Amino acid sequence: MMVVVTGASGSGKSEYAEGVAVKLAGKGDLYYLATMRVYGEEGVRRVERHRKLRAGKGFQTAECPVKV
Repeated sequence: MMVVVTGASGSGKSEYAEGVAVKLAGKGDLYYLATMRVYGEEGVRRVERHRKLRAGKGFQTAECPVKV
């Protein structure tokens, strides 16, 4: 199954999509592919916020903004 979540920047897409993934995975593995290129302090803050949102949910995260 593939689920696509779209929306504007700052609209809560990531948090919503993570919740959907957790529910669909049940006891299965969870993978998170983080592809944002970080520019400046705002980018650093966004990445840190997303890391905190994922914390404790069981995601195995790969941060690779290029060459996915």
